[in-house]
Amino acid sequence: MQLIENNPLFYAGRSVIIRTINPDDAALLYPWMQEKFFSFYKPYLKKICSTESLLAERIQMLASFEKAFEIEALVLHRASKTPIGLISISNIDTFNRKAEFSLAFHRGLGTRCIAETLGLLFHYAFFTLQLNKLYFYVGADNSRILKMVQHFDIVQEGKLHKEMMSDTGEWIDMYRFCILREGWTRSLLFNKLQRIYELLK
Repeated sequence: MQLIENNPLFYAGRSVIIRTINPDDAALLYPWMQEKFFSFYKPYLKKICSTESLLAERIQMLASFEKAFEIEALVLHRASKTPIGLISISNIDTFNRKAEFSLAFHRGLGTRCIAETLGLLFHYAFFTLQLNKLYFYVGADNSRILKMVQHFDIVQEGKLHKEMMSDTGEWIDMYRFCILREGWTRSLLFNKLQRIYELLK
């Protein structure tokens, strides 16, 4: 993993490049918000940012805060420089050193890009932001992701009933999982990513 431009949010990995988003990215991200792959990534965004200009204003507003409580970054396929996904660290609680993370990727673009992105995201959260805990949510009907999470023995904190409403007005149950800094470098997921990508500890 290589830092570029002396900015800890700019990473160049083997498969991906990660950079912070800016208002000009609204032209790319607004159409993404209409697609199915994006539906579980901050579902409220589609409602509060009903136009491209509102999305650009939101990005500008978040960037203007002196103390970040939400960080979003664009993921690009390194070889082609094609944008392929979006990641976020939000609800940053600096006192309790915890935050929520989310991601959305176009399907069919390879699991290696997603795996490397996760490794870079966790590294940044635990060792740059000095967070102690990252938590995330998975839809109860998302068997593919649930199977992966269970394979890596990621801690399940509970099941939340009717936690989120879909675009069609259907209530969705969600599972909440967490990853702790103290267990990250000993986890099955880290060890797998370390062998493949040589992540920084």
